[in-house]
Amino acid sequence: MKGAECFLACGGVAQNSRLKRMLASLAEENGCRWYVAPDEYNGDNGAMIAYAGYLMQERFGFFGMDDVVPYTDYRIDRMEAYLSRAGKPVF
Repeated sequence: MKGAECFLACGGVAQNSRLKRMLASLAEENGCRWYVAPDEYNGDNGAMIAYAGYLMQERFGFFGMDDVVPYTDYRIDRMEAYLSRAGKPVF
């Protein structure tokens, strides 16, 4: 989020009303705009998720099951801290 002027939510998860409220809060806290694609364009996209996982593995290496920690209060603007804590290179 640091330095972002705006961001876009799309895909099946973008239909989630709780996520939309969280993104609105995140945008307000960071002084940026956010957009969400219309629901007819926000279908589930398993292929995109798999490809994103592949790109993360290529960039950050393999995450073993011991590295996977569920965060019930996950915030995308804290991704840098999560990666640091896992000993992974940060963007």
